[in-house]
Amino acid sequence: MYDFDSPYVDTSSSKIKYVVLEEHQTGLNNSYLSDITSEDFFNNTDIEIVYDENRLNDFSFSLVANPGNKYDFVSVVLRDIARGLGFGSSIVGDAQNEELSIPLTLTPYERILKDAVQGKNDKESYIKATGGFVPLHLAKYGTLKLYAPSPWINGISLNYFLPDSSKNVTVLMSKDFGKGS
Repeated sequence: MYDFDSPYVDTSSSKIKYVVLEEHQTGLNNSYLSDITSEDFFNNTDIEIVYDENRLNDFSFSLVANPGNKYDFVSVVLRDIARGLGFGSSIVGDAQNEELSIPLTLTPYERILKDAVQGKNDKESYIKATGGFVPLHLAKYGTLKLYAPSPWINGISLNYFLPDSSKNVTVLMSKDFGKGS
C-alpha cells in the first residue's frame, strides 16, 4: 500500500493525480487508484503560490513582449508553477570541501539530476556539478543544459538552465530570468 503521508514519499500529489487521470482515461488501474480511499485526496491543494501585494508595482500585467524594467507577471507565475511541480533541486554542495550531498528521497526530476551528476564519490559528483553546465537528458524534450557554476552556489546550482530559445522551459527557468524578461 502506498503511504501518502510518509515523509519519504518521492512523488508529488500532482504527479499521482496525473497518473490516476491517465489511467482512468485509458481504462487501466495499475498505480495508485486502489490506494486512494476517498475523493478528499483530489480536493487537496497541490501548489499554493502567494505574492506580496506590496510588490505589485514590480510587475507588468501587460501582454506586450517586453515588460520594461518590471517582472512579467505571467512568466513569474509559470516559473513558480514549474517549481511547484518539481522543477527544482534540493541537492546541496559544499564548495569548501568540494563535495555534493544528494538526499536519499528525491523527486522524479531530482532522480534525473542525480543520474546526470553521479560520480564514483561525492568529490567526483561535485566536479561534474560545477563544470559550467550539466547536460540533462529529458525524454521527449532532448538535452538541456543545466546551470552548474563553479564554485557551487546553494539554491542556484542545478536549479536553472542555460537558455536555449528552441526549448521554452530553459528560457522560463533560465539563470538570467529577471526584470525585463
